[in-house]
Amino acid sequence: GTTGALLQENILSVGGDALGLVSKAVLAPDGRHVYALTSGRLILKWDWHHWEMVGGVRVEGGPTTLAVSPDGRMLCVGVEDGSVRFFDSSLERQVSVLQAHTQAVSACAFSPDGAQVATGGEHGSLRIWSRPPADDAETAAPPPREATDCCFTPRGDAILVCYAGQGGAMAPRIQRRHALAEIDVETGAVSEVLFGGEETGFEGVIPSPDGTRVLAMQSGLPQFFDRASGHFIHGFKSPAGVGSMTCSLDGGRIADCDHSERIFIADMCELE
Repeated sequence: GTTGALLQENILSVGGDALGLVSKAVLAPDGRHVYALTSGRLILKWDWHHWEMVGGVRVEGGPTTLAVSPDGRMLCVGVEDGSVRFFDSSLERQVSVLQAHTQAVSACAFSPDGAQVATGGEHGSLRIWSRPPADDAETAAPPPREATDCCFTPRGDAILVCYAGQGGAMAPRIQRRHALAEIDVETGAVSEVLFGGEETGFEGVIPSPDGTRVLAMQSGLPQFFDRASGHFIHGFKSPAGVGSMTCSLDGGRIADCDHSERIFIADMCELE
């Protein structure tokens, strides 16, 4: 495969000593706003067209991950205490709280129609919830290790789950120590293992808008893979290594951060 360069379209300095370092950045569907999760237990909302912060909230218990609904009206925030908290897009109001897991929530994602939310937690558990949250959840077959990120495919019929690290029983259908799996929403079955690494796991995953390719992050390096075959297509390098990444609703842009005070926004077409 080939290696392309990250297009540095905009860089936002959102952290600092007072706010903390950025560990995850998520683009809003309007293409104008970006939400940043910081080590200071803050969720910050930035207007990157005008380079200004327009909202923020401190999440008690320690936020670990976040996702924005497809209509842009709600944020789902995973917390260290196992809860999932829903905020309106302005971050001025907490809409509801869901006790999704017994330990820290490691991943969360909205379905394409916004009707469901997937959450990953302890012992590789993956759960699918209705929106607004219901009392009971449908539990999908757990991946063999702790989920580090998850997302719905564009059609909403499957969830891509990447995982890494120690702990958890290895599922018999997954032979590699680290891998990215595809889980069927209806049956909860692991329908396909897309690809796996030997030494390091995957920290993030984004499907292409047409669902034929997967952008996965491994050891801070984003890489494109063919979804059907799992074959590596090409990778690209970020200026300082990638800490997390997310894609705009139309698939046109990605936002990533490098565990510093910066957020990078790039055009997907330039990376492909």
